[in-house]
Amino acid sequence: TNSEDQFIYFVTLSIWLLNLSGSNIQGEKKYDDPITISQNIIMEMKNLGIEVNIPPNKLRHGYGEYVCLVISKLVNKVLE
Repeated sequence: TNSEDQFIYFVTLSIWLLNLSGSNIQGEKKYDDPITISQNIIMEMKNLGIEVNIPPNKLRHGYGEYVCLVISKLVNKVLE
């Protein structure tokens, strides 16, 4: 699968989980900068009290260890 598509899926899932957790983050546009989108997701997680220490550039591909960590932490927050 195309990494751009994977990133869009990651962002869509992350924003949905953030909104379920009480955030008011808006959906990102397809052509927004991936680093900026990643920074917004990390910042919103911190605003919700989720501890993360992830460099935004590690999320821009939409796959990998850090993406799984973000999704895991968001799911745990929703389930609280």
